[in-house]
Amino acid sequence: MILRLFAAALVAFAIVISPAKAAPGPGLSTEEIARLDTAFDAAFAEGGAFARVGAVVAVVDHGRVVLLKGYGHEDVAGTRPVDPTLSRFMVASISKTFVGVRIAQLVRSGRIASLDDPANAYLHSFKLPKNRGVDVSVRDLLTHQAGFAEASLPMIKGVRAPATAADVGKVFPGYLRPVKAGSVYSNYGLAVAGAIIADLSNEPFADSLAKNVWAAAGMTRTGIGPSLDPGHWTQTAAIYPDGSRVALPDDVGENPVIAHGAGGVVSTGADMAAYMIALLGDAPGAPDRLLDSAGRDLIATPLASTAPLAQAYGSAFMLSSWNGVRLVEHGGRGLGRISYLILAPDKKLGVFVSVTAEGGAPAATEIVGQMLGQAPRLRPAPDAKPPPGLFSIRAIALRTLYGDLQPPLTPPTGPAAADLDSYVGAYRTERRQSPSPTYLLDIALRGAVTTVARDGEGLRINNRGGYRMIAPDTFWRDAAGERGPGYSNLVVFRRGPDGVISDLTFGYTDAVYAPLRGLAAPATFGPMLVLGLLSALTGLLALAWPRTPLWRPLALAAAAAVVALPFAFFGLWPAGAPAPFNLVLASEATFAVYRLIGTGLALAGIAWIAGAALVWRTPGKGAAFWWRRVHVILLACGGIALAIGLVAGQATFAPWAP
Repeated sequence: MILRLFAAALVAFAIVISPAKAAPGPGLSTEEIARLDTAFDAAFAEGGAFARVGAVVAVVDHGRVVLLKGYGHEDVAGTRPVDPTLSRFMVASISKTFVGVRIAQLVRSGRIASLDDPANAYLHSFKLPKNRGVDVSVRDLLTHQAGFAEASLPMIKGVRAPATAADVGKVFPGYLRPVKAGSVYSNYGLAVAGAIIADLSNEPFADSLAKNVWAAAGMTRTGIGPSLDPGHWTQTAAIYPDGSRVALPDDVGENPVIAHGAGGVVSTGADMAAYMIALLGDAPGAPDRLLDSAGRDLIATPLASTAPLAQAYGSAFMLSSWNGVRLVEHGGRGLGRISYLILAPDKKLGVFVSVTAEGGAPAATEIVGQMLGQAPRLRPAPDAKPPPGLFSIRAIALRTLYGDLQPPLTPPTGPAAADLDSYVGAYRTERRQSPSPTYLLDIALRGAVTTVARDGEGLRINNRGGYRMIAPDTFWRDAAGERGPGYSNLVVFRRGPDGVISDLTFGYTDAVYAPLRGLAAPATFGPMLVLGLLSALTGLLALAWPRTPLWRPLALAAAAAVVALPFAFFGLWPAGAPAPFNLVLASEATFAVYRLIGTGLALAGIAWIAGAALVWRTPGKGAAFWWRRVHVILLACGGIALAIGLVAGQATFAPWAP
């Protein structure tokens, strides 16, 4: 232990120097290092654009650490300054890159004969079912092309602690897409790859990484969260525009998906600098301890992609470019934690950034209140800072070194109007849970649907105009001046054999979006639900009111219950969590209430249709009789609309059977 602390002190003394004075080498100049230092200071130093609780930055160049700095504090109270050699940050989904490296090692050693072998050939703890008769390969797991549904609830709740490789099989989420139909980012897929590592190594997943990846790269303070001592663990909070803070829960836990590669790894800035040097394989005079050149090719060469101009995947690494500079990278997003790893192998450059805390967002109850006209509880302070985003922190170094993001192709003359109309419509994300009782909430709160509309001689996507065609079925939006360029600036549409648009994908591909047509389109079933509910309630009350006094309170109670159910649902949501994580943190009771709403409305629709049929057969005459028939028609139409809307909004998103 004493030797380890002494070594850490030597490392700290050697690399915590003024970046602007670092000796120039074959890569970055002294001026370029100084510009990077200034850019990160402007973002993360006290008073900076993204200043939050704490942050760490590491930059390596040609085997040297040229920038290693900590900002802010480890704790929300602000008593422990961040130490880039000691403070542990959760790297979230960057954890998947360690899986990719270990799989590359197993391929190079011959333990995995081919990436195109079925994953089941190397899984001993459990077996994956076939996806529509097709075996999922190791390549499919690493490139997110296995077709899995998202496993967010099993990922968070887990099965037991400590989780085993066999537990990964117990939370199989089902399939939504055929194999090799495009890269749809999958936490579960990398957990299966992690289970392969554990099974082939005949030891726990974390132990295999510790011996073969972290130790080989010289990483001494890296591991799965719960396996480490709590010292120098960074805390996080939601920081609201008025300056108030809400402490966020620690979401690192031993569960099957996180514990086997999807996330959960914590590390320091110094360790991540050592990792980047080892990945680039260019430390002067140092042997290749982590990967040989062929292994590095496995992580940096496209193994699969959704579309030629969109991001591809190597061995779990994301492959893209910035103004012609080839990038091998991965981001990570946790509750109040953002991390990003960028390698520019041709430049021998690596950048790692991790930030704690994020901008607070209103709870779901406040969102409903604002929809009803209530003033927001939190008003922006005059000096409110925008929260850091995954792509805004990614852009700091890339913009500083390589300028604003430019289109990959020269835009041609604008297409004819008839061509643009073929893209217009709503598209549903294929990165989602299955079955999907939460789909309607996804639409409302998680942006599960992308909308495409005409915008002059271009397109408006998700209410952002300026998309212009740069190639057939490929559109670009100028990124100059945007905080987080790189995700949605490029949009690629794909067509099926019949020539009709089959899906779209963004340049930074984490999902494929399939078109919603007919009753499945939100523009169809959404109004049907609303109008159906209003019509049915109107008919119910109108029919009940002229009848005996007992009917009136019963009708009012039924109407009030239907209206109150959504508010009961929102009332169960976590009050302090930022909006993107409300769904993740929601309890089983939350989803039970949601299912109660859907089931109750469906049963009400059926009951109202049956009741309308009985009332219709009641004899009578005169104006009152005919008014009752009008009310019956309202009730029946409302019930039919509710039933159709619920069926279209739920059953359309059922999973494919394996």
